[in-house]
Amino acid sequence: MATAKELHEEWFQVKLIRGIPLTYKGKEMIFPTVYMRESDMEDQEVFGKVDGKDIEQSNEASKKLFTLVTRVIAGEGYMWEDRDAIEAIGKANRKIKPLERKYEDADTDDKKKEIEGKIAELRKGLTYPKHPVPEDETVLMFITESFKTKKTRPVDFVRLTKGFQEINLLEEEQVDNYLILPGH
Repeated sequence: MATAKELHEEWFQVKLIRGIPLTYKGKEMIFPTVYMRESDMEDQEVFGKVDGKDIEQSNEASKKLFTLVTRVIAGEGYMWEDRDAIEAIGKANRKIKPLERKYEDADTDDKKKEIEGKIAELRKGLTYPKHPVPEDETVLMFITESFKTKKTRPVDFVRLTKGFQEINLLEEEQVDNYLILPGH
């Protein structure tokens, strides 16, 4: 089992808008930072043994795959009651990240000040809740059941899926190459 230090130093991070809902030590919590690593071939080989009749086996393979490559750290979680504040921070960060990249590329002090002002404006009014177990470096696994709830934002699942795709260098196709809409 990986340690929190290993996750910070060696694993990829996916920043989510709201986070993954999990119950930890009897507390309903959300985890806005998920750590991912490359999956190994043995993580995926179960899929080759699945046939159309055995959906349960397919579900187990999916759980195994996501469980093996995703983790959260207990001390980085927040209480479920803080979800609105966490979501507001996540939405602000979605706009702040591109500005931070522009700031790094800015060639004049005036441009940098302008970007700093925009970032400060986006951060104004955000509430940063406290972590309920800040010193707890326990590494927690989560499985695909974490997504089968109305508590999970679809954008977070998409971010994890795209992160997984990028990390594992999976082939990407345009949706119109394989999705046929009704009536077409």
